Amino acid sequence: MPQCNENARKEEALCTFLPYGHSPYIRRVKAQLKKLTADSAVYGVSNIVGRFITFLLVPFYSHTLPQADYGIVTAVYSYVAFLNAVFTFGLEPAYMRYVTETDTAGRNRIFSTIAWFIAAASVVLAGAILLFEAPVQSMLEIGDSLDAIIPLALGMIALDAINVIPFAALRMENRARMFATIKIT
Repeated sequence: MPQCNENARKEEALCTFLPYGHSPYIRRVKAQLKKLTADSAVYGVSNIVGRFITFLLVPFYSHTLPQADYGIVTAVYSYVAFLNAVFTFGLEPAYMRYVTETDTAGRNRIFSTIAWFIAAASVVLAGAILLFEAPVQSMLEIGDSLDAIIPLALGMIALDAINVIPFAALRMENRARMFATIKIT
């Protein structure tokens, strides 16, 4: 069987005549696919567990809350999903893109800049919405019995937004288990 010499190893194309699985390129791709699969499973499980807990709470909500109040909670959660994107300004993918192209000092600078910006913007946006809490409450047809739902939802949205960049940093550092542990707890 032909062997690749050291020069041929530098040019992957010359090693393609080896049987499947013996090429250094094939071994490297297989290792990367194995790591990708393991990391994807960890990230996926953490998301699924959170959604499964929410699913398990549906019977509790539907038996505890009156039907009209449960409808309001459901509507508020739909607004929460939209506002999560607004509060983060889509900076998570931008962070991930620019962090890959910089050194450690640059990563730290980008991390702190974006994290502080999102934290400040979350406080400002939540404060602005709270200033108009009464009109928002009437627009959403929320009765006085659920008047705490808007401040609680805004707090949840702000905390979620503030956590976006630290979670992205964990993903960029390939710390899948730490990501999942924090995300689940």
